[in-house]
Amino acid sequence: VTQLTSDNAQDAMPVISPDGSKIAFASDRAGNWDIFVMPITGGRAVQVTSDLADDVHPSWSPDGRQLVFSRRGQMTGRWEMWTADIANPAVASFIGYGLLPQWCPVGAMGQEGSERILFQLGRDRGSRTFSLWTVDVAQGSASNLTEIASSTNTALIAPAWSPDGQWVAYTEVPINPQASTESRPAWAAIWMISSGGDSRVRLTDSSSLSLSPVWAGNNRLFFVSNRSGTDNIWSLDVSPAIQSARAVQPAGNSAVAHKPTPAAHKAVSNPETHAAPAHETEHLATVPEVESDHH
Repeated sequence: VTQLTSDNAQDAMPVISPDGSKIAFASDRAGNWDIFVMPITGGRAVQVTSDLADDVHPSWSPDGRQLVFSRRGQMTGRWEMWTADIANPAVASFIGYGLLPQWCPVGAMGQEGSERILFQLGRDRGSRTFSLWTVDVAQGSASNLTEIASSTNTALIAPAWSPDGQWVAYTEVPINPQASTESRPAWAAIWMISSGGDSRVRLTDSSSLSLSPVWAGNNRLFFVSNRSGTDNIWSLDVSPAIQSARAVQPAGNSAVAHKPTPAAHKAVSNPETHAAPAHETEHLATVPEVESDHH
């Protein structure tokens, strides 16, 4: 374990660049939340954004030249999505409203060779009824806004691309309007859906809290779960789930998510058998202003 920052500010939401040489992160060291970039080994951090609004949740473009991030709009009061060029961060482009934008790790996945960005968006302004969307981006302009997963009684949050850009893992949590923004949900389950939204498979059950999925190589997913009684990091081989989803995937590229068939559920091995506890994780400092909008 190597400590990379040591100032008195809060440094959070780190993401490693595609070539593994840099880390982008959010920090309030300049008075409000901004995006910074630093070498993977630590050292001087370069400030990328300097807007008076809060900028959080950075994500790298596949070529490592740009970042997409969420900005709390001062005029709108909504979470906006912006892209910025690392070499010229003064020029940033607004691409729409949303939270936790995730740049597809594979380039030219959008229409006519554009880039594709995944994010979560509330169905109603200020609500927690989040669904998952993608948008195509080319030269700072957005197009082809597509909802790939939604639910009428739960929130779909924290989406994450697979390394090949073909699948999306996300967390489903119940909606409780009476719960405080700081309370944890009664349960949380992780699902996987194709990038076109036409086939999905449930990866964990709802008997515990399973959160924050992150993809690694060889179809392995890492996530946080309290299934052992406390929060720990777990890993799961999703190869059976991918095979199952492909088996029931309809022809074409529909943007409507289909419920998995019983055969699809049966084809996925019990997550408990695949999940293997890794290193225990400490509770990280939270950012309430951001957490309240995506949990």
